[in-house]
Amino acid sequence: MERVVPSPVATASVRGCLHLTDDGAAYLQMGHWSVLFDLASPIPSSMDKSWVEISVGSESVALHPYQT
Repeated sequence: MERVVPSPVATASVRGCLHLTDDGAAYLQMGHWSVLFDLASPIPSSMDKSWVEISVGSESVALHPYQT
């Protein structure tokens, strides 16, 4: 019987200070850069301004233009 090995999934990891907004969104501050998150579920308010590392599979990442 042939053993099937799943293909590895590329992951991306970022570190920074997590900020929660009044409207339920979140963004990660990395120096001068911010990454806005589209959340599937709310993040506990106790996580606001916490230093975090976020790792996600590349198939779960989408980029959208955003202008302030």
